[in-house]
Amino acid sequence: MHTCPNCGSELVKRNGAYGEFWGCSNYPDCTYTKNIIDDDYSYGECPECGSPLRLIESINGDFLGCTDYPDCNYTKNWDFEHGECPKCGSPLRKIEREYGTFLGCSDYPDCEYKEWIEFEYGECPSCGSALRLIEGPKGAFLGCSDYPDCHFTENISFGNHNIDYGNCPQCGYPLVKKEGVRMIFCSKAGCNYIRLW
Repeated sequence: MHTCPNCGSELVKRNGAYGEFWGCSNYPDCTYTKNIIDDDYSYGECPECGSPLRLIESINGDFLGCTDYPDCNYTKNWDFEHGECPKCGSPLRKIEREYGTFLGCSDYPDCEYKEWIEFEYGECPSCGSALRLIEGPKGAFLGCSDYPDCHFTENISFGNHNIDYGNCPQCGYPLVKKEGVRMIFCSKAGCNYIRLW
């Protein structure tokens, strides 16, 4: 029999939003509660207080919580459906963007690990991140989604396809003309070639 350290009454198992716990049978006069520790399986020790950690299932995903709650509020993500972060050991989360899908560390921003698994516009040849479609002042182009860490760009729009303005003498990319402006620009992002039309 477990006894309440506050009033000496018997502790009984109760069900709550986060699973079973010990509660004082003298409730509501005594509000003592204690988490039930599963001695058969250990999830390690709480780094803040040294108490055992237990697995808690919630509608927002599983996590590890300190068994000394509410005296200790330590929690850690525990949804390993997509694997473990190779940098810090936290679970990976699947994150979808309009330009692709990647697995990112659930401990972001403390850990910025990410691994691209699906590409809408292709893979950046410089760093392996996903390319994304960017509408720039000189037309659409593909740019690395890891900008500003990676500056890779690739032109995909050459302006008016019915008119050949030639190629840029500096980099060889096609030249484009923006409507309403009497100038011709290089279609490659980062190339500053301009000439009057």
